[in-house]
Amino acid sequence: MNQTESRFPRRKVNTFLLFLLASFMAWLISKLSDTHTDQALFELEYINVPDSLILTGASKQEVGVRLEASGFQFLGFNFSKQKVAVDLTELTHDGSRYLIPADVYREQIEKQLPMSMEIRGMDRENIYLDFNQIHEKPLPVISTLNITLGKNHLMDSTLTISPDTVMIRGPLNEIDTISRIYTKERNLSGITEDFSEEVALD
Repeated sequence: MNQTESRFPRRKVNTFLLFLLASFMAWLISKLSDTHTDQALFELEYINVPDSLILTGASKQEVGVRLEASGFQFLGFNFSKQKVAVDLTELTHDGSRYLIPADVYREQIEKQLPMSMEIRGMDRENIYLDFNQIHEKPLPVISTLNITLGKNHLMDSTLTISPDTVMIRGPLNEIDTISRIYTKERNLSGITEDFSEEVALD
């Protein structure tokens, strides 16, 4: 009799806890099904820079947005700073500076979000970008091979380098200071016949 009486209250407590857990889960599912808004900060990554330009600066490195989605969507969304790509193939020029209009990069960001997530608020400033123009310059290749011929052998022609010229690309103020390019040093000894050697540039 005593054993039955002592077990009954415990069963009552277990039933209450189970009911409490079920009620909490129902409340949680209801809340997660609702639509919510929250703030997120995205780091901007600029891609597809035109081949003729080098990106040297941008007016924005990150952008804050207000997002709307279900609680379930936010639950699986990482609110730590995420990277979003800004495609510079849609670059425009206003006569003095290069820029990406606000509506253009907003649309690009929206396409990178989960389908059921929408942007409800965002900075409306254009992104202004700074570039250096890329220039090309041909440079002669200078050999630094140290060649020692075999005994009783003479070189009957000059050393041929192929290619004897390489093209470099970069900002004009940098490539203007370069007039030639050298091969890495290499020692070749005991040469008695024609040879071909692949050598890296320095």
